[in-house]
Amino acid sequence: MTLSFRGVFAAGRVFAAIDACALLAALVLSAAYEPSTGAVFAQSPSLRVCGDPDNLPYSNEQLEGFENRIAGVVAAELGASPVYAWWPHQRGLVRNTIDAGTCDVIFGVPEGLDFVLWTEPYYRSSYVMAYRGDRGYDFRSLDAPELRELRIGVHVNTPPEESLARRGLLDNVSTYSLFFDPRGDRDRPRKLLDDLVAGTVDVAVAWGPLAGYAATTSDAPLEIVPLEDEPGVPLSFDISMGVAKGNDELKDRLETAIDRRRTEILAILEEYGVPLVSAAGGSGAASQDEEPAPEEAAQPEPPSAAAAAAAEEAAPAPAPGPRKLNPFTGNADMAAEGRTLYFQVGCQGCHGGGGGGGMATSVIDDAWTFGSDDDVLFRLVKGEIPEQTMPTVYSVLEDEEVWKILAFIRSVYAGDPGRIDW
Repeated sequence: MTLSFRGVFAAGRVFAAIDACALLAALVLSAAYEPSTGAVFAQSPSLRVCGDPDNLPYSNEQLEGFENRIAGVVAAELGASPVYAWWPHQRGLVRNTIDAGTCDVIFGVPEGLDFVLWTEPYYRSSYVMAYRGDRGYDFRSLDAPELRELRIGVHVNTPPEESLARRGLLDNVSTYSLFFDPRGDRDRPRKLLDDLVAGTVDVAVAWGPLAGYAATTSDAPLEIVPLEDEPGVPLSFDISMGVAKGNDELKDRLETAIDRRRTEILAILEEYGVPLVSAAGGSGAASQDEEPAPEEAAQPEPPSAAAAAAAEEAAPAPAPGPRKLNPFTGNADMAAEGRTLYFQVGCQGCHGGGGGGGMATSVIDDAWTFGSDDDVLFRLVKGEIPEQTMPTVYSVLEDEEVWKILAFIRSVYAGDPGRIDW
C-alpha cells in the first residue's frame, strides 16, 4: 500500500483507429503468451485475469469490486468472459501470476511498473485528504495551519508521508500498513478510513479510490480533497492494465477495448467514488485528446497492486570528505535493535520482511544499484543521493538508528562473500 505506490510515468496515448487486423484480433477471444518464444496463440473464449480475492473496493471473489466490473466490460468488448486466477495483490504479485503463466492481465497497475508491459491508462487518480464533514473543517491542502493541532493518519511508505514530513507534521502522524494477509486477522488498508469515521484520527491521507469508496459506503459524511503533485513528490498517477513483457498483441487489444468502452469504465469508477483527476492535477476525468506530461519517478503503489521500482542506472558521485563506516557492523545486539527498527519504520513494506525484496529490490544480495559500502547506504537512507527512488522521509531517522538498521541488513547478507566491502 500503495500502494505505492516508483515507476517512470510515460505520456498517455489514445488508439482511435481500428483496422481489419485489430477487429480480427478482438475475435481471437483469449491468448496465451510463451515468454521463451514470444509466441501468442489462440486459446479459449476467456480473458485470464489476475485477480485479488479479497481487496475491496478493487476486487474480490464475489466480483464486487470496480476492477471486477471493468474486467467484465473489457472482456465483453473482446467477445470473451473474464476467468480469474486469484492471488493477493501484495508482494510477489507479478512473479506468482503473469510470470507463472496462470493469467494474462493485471488490472490496477500504475503506468510505469517495470515488471510488466502496461497499456495506456484507463483512469488517473490521486492521493487525497479525507475528513469528516460534520467536524467544521474546511481543508483545501496539506498546508492548512490547523493540521498542526490534529491527528493525521497515513499509509506508511506512500508519497504523502513524505509530503507530511516536509511540512514538519510527522509528530502528529499515525501510520497504517497497506500490506495484510487476507487469510489472517491483520488490519486492512481500510482501517485508516475506519479510524477516521470513528474519530481515532481527524484527517486521513490515503489513495483516492480507497478513500472515495469509504465515502460512498460510510454513514459518516466524509469530505474528499484530491492533492496536487509537488516538486519531487507526485501524488497523482495514471492507472493501466499490465501484461507480460513482449505480449504486444494483448496490450493492443486491451487498449482498443479501453478506448471503445471508456465511457462505461469511467461510469463504474464514479459509481465507486473514485476521484478522477486530469494530468494537470485538476479534478475530473482527463481529456482523451490531452497529451499528459511525463511524470518524475514516483512511488507506484496504490493499494490495489504493490509495485516495484525500476532502479536508476547512473551511480552517484562520491561524497566529499572521508567515507562513513558503520560502527555497529558485526554487533549482534545492535543488529537486533536494527531489526526492530526495520519493521517499526516500515522497511519491510518495500524490501520484504527478510530483506529479500517485494515492492522494491532485495537488500540482502550483491546486486546494488549505487554501491554497497557503508557510506553509500547511509546516504541512501538519509536521502542524500539525488538519483535515488526510495522515500526521503527516512532522512528524519537519527544517524545511530540508520546504522542499526544497516547492521541488521549486513547480518542477513546472502550474496557473494567476495563482494563484501564493509
